[in-house]
Amino acid sequence: DGTLGRILPFVYLLGTALVYYIITELQELEATVRQHWISNTEKVQFVAKCLECWEKRHYGKALQMKRKLSEAGEMLSPRQFICEKVLCLLGSVIAAIFILLYAKQNGGSILWYEAGIVLLVGTIAYYFPDMRIKYKKALMQMNMFSEVTQLQAIIIMQMFIPDITVLRILNTME
Repeated sequence: DGTLGRILPFVYLLGTALVYYIITELQELEATVRQHWISNTEKVQFVAKCLECWEKRHYGKALQMKRKLSEAGEMLSPRQFICEKVLCLLGSVIAAIFILLYAKQNGGSILWYEAGIVLLVGTIAYYFPDMRIKYKKALMQMNMFSEVTQLQAIIIMQMFIPDITVLRILNTME
C-alpha cells in the first residue's frame, strides 16, 4: 500500500528483464563457443582430410544433411555437423573411460558390462546432435502452427467488425 507496494512491481519487471537478458546472452555465448570448437577442430589437417573424404564419398547424404540443417535453422555445414558428432562421441567415451579407470583404481578389473555401458554412452553421444536437430525442427513447426492459429483467431475476432477487411488486417500486420 505504501512506497514498497509501488516499487515492488518495478523491481519484478527489472528482475525479469535482467534474467531474460542473461539467458539470451548465455544462449549466444554457447552457440559461439560450440562454433569455435568445431571450426578449430575442422582446421586440423588430419580431420580436414577425413571430412573431405567423407564429403566426396557421401555427397548425396551431405546435400540431404545440408537441407535438414537449414530447415532446423542451424548455421553449420554438413562437415561441421559431422565434426560435432565425432567430438561428442570422443568426449563422452573419453570421459566414461576416465570415470571407469578412476572407479577401478583400487586394483579391480573392468567388467564386460561396464565396457558395454561406455559403448552405449558413446553411441548416444554420437546421435545427440541428430536428436537436437530433430527437436529443434519439431519446436519450429509447433511455433509455426501456433502463429497460424493466432492469425486465424485475430481474423475471426475482427471479421464481424463492419469497417475491417482482411486486406486491412494484413496491411496492419506488416
